[in-house]
Amino acid sequence: MIEHPVAVFAALAAACALIFLLAAAPRLQPLFRYLPAVILVVFLPAGLSAAGLLPRDSAAYDALRDYGLPLGLLLMVTTTDLRSVRRVGPLALLMFLFGSTGVLVGAI
Repeated sequence: MIEHPVAVFAALAAACALIFLLAAAPRLQPLFRYLPAVILVVFLPAGLSAAGLLPRDSAAYDALRDYGLPLGLLLMVTTTDLRSVRRVGPLALLMFLFGSTGVLVGAI
C-alpha cells in the first residue's frame, strides 16, 4: 500500500492522467461517449482505495480538499462560456450565477 502523502498524490495524478489519455484514444471513443472520463476520475481512486492500494486517510487528501478542489472549481467557473449559458435562458444564467457564488464563498 502507498502511504507517503507525496506518493499518494502522485498515484492519484497518474490515475487521472491515464484516464484522460485513454479518453483521447480514438478506439475508446465509443466507451467514453457513454461513460465520461470525469466519472472514472471519481471512481478509479475510490476503487484503488477499496482494493487496499491507496490508504483511506492521507494528508494528500486533506491538501487536495483544502487547496486543489477550490482552485479547480474556481478555474472551472472562470472558464465557462457565458454566451452559451445565456442562450439556454435567463433562468439558467441565474442558476449559474448562484452556483458560482456558492462555489466562490465555499472556497474562501
